[in-house]
Amino acid sequence: MDRKLRKWSIIGVFVTLAIAGGWHFLYEALPCGVVAAIAPMNESPWEHAKLFFLPALIGYVVQYFIVGRHYPNFIFAHSIALLVMPALMLALYYAYVPLTGESLAANLINSFVTIAAGAWIAYRLTVSKKNLSNRPYCIAALLIVLALLAIFITFTFSPPHCGLFWDPSSQHYGIA
Repeated sequence: MDRKLRKWSIIGVFVTLAIAGGWHFLYEALPCGVVAAIAPMNESPWEHAKLFFLPALIGYVVQYFIVGRHYPNFIFAHSIALLVMPALMLALYYAYVPLTGESLAANLINSFVTIAAGAWIAYRLTVSKKNLSNRPYCIAALLIVLALLAIFITFTFSPPHCGLFWDPSSQHYGIA
């Protein structure tokens, strides 16, 4: 059974990457507040962190119904991945941009590494012998998802005025 989960985790990396690629342009195609809340609406690093939330969550829900429901730890494990991926993407971004500058190739590599690392973390926690499925873990998983959603929505419409939220292309914070 672990082989099947591993296979779907690898497939999930590529599916999430594909969804995130389209997600990047969703606000440009449908410029409204609801879409801005869940998809990048500018070129700030923070807005790009959204690429690792809803596209991954969609992939995880599909994966849950295909194979994940057989693993008690699946839900908590994947909520941890949702928490780690935006943080890892931003850490990598701020590590390479001062050295290489802004680069599409570097950003795509960052996206792949981030999603693959999230899948690896989720897989390792899912197959862990530790019981991560009791009530406190389920509550924590729900709180992680809801908190991330609330943070993304809040900072979309009321971003702090610091570099993380600055859109260099529009010279603006938040929605221009």
